[in-house]
Amino acid sequence: TTKDIIDILENNKPITLFHNLLYNSFEEVLKDNYEIQVIKQGIIRFQGICPLLCGSGSCMFGIFPDENDLDKAYEYFKNTFNYEVFKVRTMN
Repeated sequence: TTKDIIDILENNKPITLFHNLLYNSFEEVLKDNYEIQVIKQGIIRFQGICPLLCGSGSCMFGIFPDENDLDKAYEYFKNTFNYEVFKVRTMN
């Protein structure tokens, strides 16, 4: 729930706790899509947490607790897939 997410953020708890809190029900429709699964596994491979589709699947994101892992994932995705790849930060 939103309260649980706020609790994690306000109390500086490990962001790995997000894993069971974030979801996109549209992913159920695309669970057998090979390319989406490959990208999700790539995010996990580089220590990304909660790889999820945004909205109806126009993009995918992962949360990276370590900036070095984020940089490695960014380079991998930028050089492997024919998609636009962005590194972003959360807003406070």
